[in-house]
Amino acid sequence: MKLLEANPYRNCDFGDKRLTNRAVLIAEALKVKYGQPLSQIFKSASDLKRGYEFFSNPKTTFEKLTQPSFKQTSQQIYGIPIVLAVGDTTYLDYKKILEKRDDYGPTGNGGNGLILHSSLALDPDFGQPLGLLWEKLWHRQHKVSPPPEETSRAKKKRLKKERLIAKNRAFKEKESYRWVEAFQKVNKLFKDLEMPDGGLLTHCGSCL
Repeated sequence: MKLLEANPYRNCDFGDKRLTNRAVLIAEALKVKYGQPLSQIFKSASDLKRGYEFFSNPKTTFEKLTQPSFKQTSQQIYGIPIVLAVGDTTYLDYKKILEKRDDYGPTGNGGNGLILHSSLALDPDFGQPLGLLWEKLWHRQHKVSPPPEETSRAKKKRLKKERLIAKNRAFKEKESYRWVEAFQKVNKLFKDLEMPDGGLLTHCGSCL
């Protein structure tokens, strides 16, 4: 297994070197105080302000932030005979943050938040996580509230129309496509890497 640079955020390409440097500093701070509020992670008010400005900058997209880590993982697992790419979907529920409701979407059972699909590399011999290979983050759209005086007949008609629209959506627009997308994106990572003789990357997923 290769020993690679500990901070892959040095390879982020935001089109602005200052943003890349800021990503490195933020990553180092998060590594030390992982899971704590940003107000406790950053030592000064100016660092906290720059942190918020970084995350709200349209150039610092989720994809640009995560891509260097995925690439590093693909390089890291080079040389391992068998690697499992385990996929799963996680629901991030923020229903208590009412002021953010418009930025999030329904997640089922009254939840409100984001949906994250991940592909994690695992060493099957030791059960050791080796790093993330791909992630996709999105949110569902809130449904339009039905008319307050909607009749039972009108409701059935509306629901039938909604089911028909959902059924006829292109496969790439459906959430189930994330499993296929993960397979495609992960394989693309290894396009320029030659796996060793007998090397095997196996995609694993589950359906309920």
